Amino acid sequence: MHEPRQTVDYATRSTPTSTRAQLIATLLSTAEGMQFATILLRLAGGIALSLLGPLFLTVLLWALAARFRWEWMPSFSSLFWLSVLLLVPLLMSYQRRLEGTVFGNNPMESAGSYGEWEMNQQKGFWIVIAEFSLMGPAMLWSAYDAITGRAVKVGAPIVECAELIDTLIQAGEGVKIASLVRPDRSTEQLSAMLRYLEKNDWIGLSSDRRRVWVLSNRVEQVRRASERRTGRDR
Repeated sequence: MHEPRQTVDYATRSTPTSTRAQLIATLLSTAEGMQFATILLRLAGGIALSLLGPLFLTVLLWALAARFRWEWMPSFSSLFWLSVLLLVPLLMSYQRRLEGTVFGNNPMESAGSYGEWEMNQQKGFWIVIAEFSLMGPAMLWSAYDAITGRAVKVGAPIVECAELIDTLIQAGEGVKIASLVRPDRSTEQLSAMLRYLEKNDWIGLSSDRRRVWVLSNRVEQVRRASERRTGRDR
């Protein structure tokens, strides 16, 4: 005979001090810290790489100024920062619209003659320069998207999210979202928590977004973490 399935009262607040809820809160907090470090790296790398385009333009203009003896050319540093002010916003805007590489095809592969190959070789050089110039803006946009994506955490504290995951794991199946609303958890707060957990790949939602469950890989992650903690406590 099968044992009767345990009934879960979704309207009742789960115990904040439960071992599994604490473990899940630790996993969420660790992931938050790693995401923050990744965002900082993207920002630092994006700022540094965004200066490549202005630097190349400044060097090019200075080479032309030396060649043609343009006496009116400003100092190198002034020209560089002017290039930064003018070029970086343009590159940021262009990269946002582009959403990919500058050219999808290799110009060397489409050459039909030596003359065309030679012309495409020069074109390929400028493509490489354009690609490198857009790497910085791409990283900055990536960091921006990550930061704004983290905004869904507003109204979704770690402890409450951990308790929600604990409740869903205990259920062992898809749960109606409406049944998760409690007196101390409004519909708006629950929606914020679900958005945060969905964005961070903890939960799955039905096509009509009326049922929710914990993803199987996350259930396995919690199980392995629990086993490791149990082994350390022995």
